[in-house]
Amino acid sequence: MIKEDFLKIIGFLKDLNYFFISGFAVHVYSNGKRIFKDLDLVVHPRDIQILVNGLGCNLEKRLLDKGTFIVEDIGFEFNIRSQPIEATSGYPPNRMKNKTFYKLFDKRIAKKFFGEKVFLAPLEEIIAYKALTFREKDKQDLILLRSNKINNSLLIEISKDLDSSHLTLKNLKSQGYLSDEIL
Repeated sequence: MIKEDFLKIIGFLKDLNYFFISGFAVHVYSNGKRIFKDLDLVVHPRDIQILVNGLGCNLEKRLLDKGTFIVEDIGFEFNIRSQPIEATSGYPPNRMKNKTFYKLFDKRIAKKFFGEKVFLAPLEEIIAYKALTFREKDKQDLILLRSNKINNSLLIEISKDLDSSHLTLKNLKSQGYLSDEIL
């Protein structure tokens, strides 16, 4: 990642309600041990049009195949020179219908990257989502994140918000994140 490109992206996000998810969040939470290709970003629905207008791109209704389920969202893909960005306003459908996704904006975590404050999804969201999708790369991410301190109650709460909570909890248990005593 080129620092200037990242700083330009952060400039567009200033004053917007957002957080990074997926590979970039794992990269930051694992102190740089995870390589990432694109920046996956969640922008609050009330702010996503502001970002789209600033970038000069278009919002789209999309169906994204995540391997174990399909995500239906409103978002966009865009490149700032060398850096691809994929933005969404929320996912998966059950969380959107039950309005459990948006509480993550109140739980986002501020971290420093290239000397700038950035917001990440809470670690528990990243872990639960990786346990839900549970592809090989997700299993590797779960290994990288294992040394972080987590809030078990929040991890269970977020896992139950996901469309397949029983599967997510089972996968978290198999990866050593949860035990029978915690559940």
